[in-house]
Amino acid sequence: MDRFKKVCYIDYEDVAKTESVRVCRKKPTRDCDADTENMADVCEDIPETICETTYKTVEVDDDQPECVTVQETMCDKDSEGNDINCMEVPVKVTKPNITDNYHF
Repeated sequence: MDRFKKVCYIDYEDVAKTESVRVCRKKPTRDCDADTENMADVCEDIPETICETTYKTVEVDDDQPECVTVQETMCDKDSEGNDINCMEVPVKVTKPNITDNYHF
C-alpha cells in the first residue's frame, strides 16, 4: 500500500509600504449663501502607510492519489516452473493523478 504525505508551509513577512491615497472633498467657504452643490471638488494625494496581507497565487502540480481495482493473474508453479491453476484476482492499486491547482 502506497502512502502519500503532503508537505507545505505558509511564510508570513511583515512589510510596511507607503501608497498614495486620493482624497477629494468640497472646499469650505465663508459665504453662507454659496451654492454648495455646484462647488468644485478639491483633490489631493496623501501618502499613507498601510499594513496588509497580500496573497500570491501559485500554479502547482498536485499529485492526487487515485485508487483503481485491476485484475491480476496469479498462478501456481509446477515442479518444472510452468504456470498451473491460474486465476484472475482483483487487486487495488494506487497511482498518482497529476492535476493543476492554484494555491495561495
